[in-house]
Amino acid sequence: MENLKRISYQNWGMHQNEKTEIFVGRRLSESFKSLLREYGKGIILASSGAYRAKREILEAYLPGGEFETIILDDGEHLKSMPFYSSLIEKMLQMDLSRDDVLVYIGGGTLGDLSAFVASTFKRGINLIAVPTTFLSQIDSSIGGKNGINVGGLKNVVGTFYNPSAVFADLDFIDGQDNMIRDSLPEAIKYGISIDPDITEILNRYDGVRSLSKSGMEELITKSIEAKLSVVERDPFELKGVRQILNVGHTVAHAIEAVSENRISHGRAVMMGLYIESKITADLFGGFGISPILERFASIYGLTLEFPPEIIVDKMISAIRNDKKISGGEILFPAVISPGETVIKRLSIERMTGELERWLKQKGK
Repeated sequence: MENLKRISYQNWGMHQNEKTEIFVGRRLSESFKSLLREYGKGIILASSGAYRAKREILEAYLPGGEFETIILDDGEHLKSMPFYSSLIEKMLQMDLSRDDVLVYIGGGTLGDLSAFVASTFKRGINLIAVPTTFLSQIDSSIGGKNGINVGGLKNVVGTFYNPSAVFADLDFIDGQDNMIRDSLPEAIKYGISIDPDITEILNRYDGVRSLSKSGMEELITKSIEAKLSVVERDPFELKGVRQILNVGHTVAHAIEAVSENRISHGRAVMMGLYIESKITADLFGGFGISPILERFASIYGLTLEFPPEIIVDKMISAIRNDKKISGGEILFPAVISPGETVIKRLSIERMTGELERWLKQKGK
């Protein structure tokens, strides 16, 4: 094991008075197995994609014995009632109790399903996360949100439930240049909206391939800490504080919805960050974040071009159906300057009007 870093935060789940431990580093499988010995038995859900790409690394995490491993194909199809029911039935067949454990080794979709299963099985079984993608290490494995899709609606059924431990092993993401590049907008979001130190890390390098191992570890650690700094103040999304994490995402989710997810999350978020930075500058003034985004787009090969296949009217319609809308207003996180984000209430008419005006300026 090298360069092991450890982050703790309050566990808002089954064990309210316990902490979630996050481990960031390399060759973490022995630490993982040591923790697993505290449980009598359990089930391990592993991503087929991670298994194919990093078989040797993943197999080092499999303990055998009283722990049964199931390999699942990645994708949104996992987050369904049939998959949920089949896993619950399997865990009942194994006679698992609340003192046992469910582990997932994979990315965000598998994590969503696993955490939802763990939170509802006998009203809560222990959960351990081994996120295997850059995005899941800095985002989806942190903060406790999970869910499954019903009736074509994403995450419409879900809970807040945190793992007892997260193992962010950088060995899983080595060589994932394209996946890292597509996930960088989430790290950039943390940098501009919460912790400018993250933008300083990104400024040291001239592309994804130039990111050193220590740089990647620092980037992941800082991103996790940035997200936790917000989540800890609003763990159940009741105070509006957690809206800070939605910087760029009002527009991004609309782009994804209209494109039926053919446009990747990373591309949509980068475009969302850029458009929302323009709207923020027009409405609220401030430092102006767009030059930072333009620089990172150039350095890391990210696009800021509005997707030509997106119909603006449909996108505006999608925004009008955003779940953050309440009473005709939307909670809009405005980045005034690096690390300074304020939550503004905008009427949906003003939000969509500003968006339409900006896009028409771009010739759309």
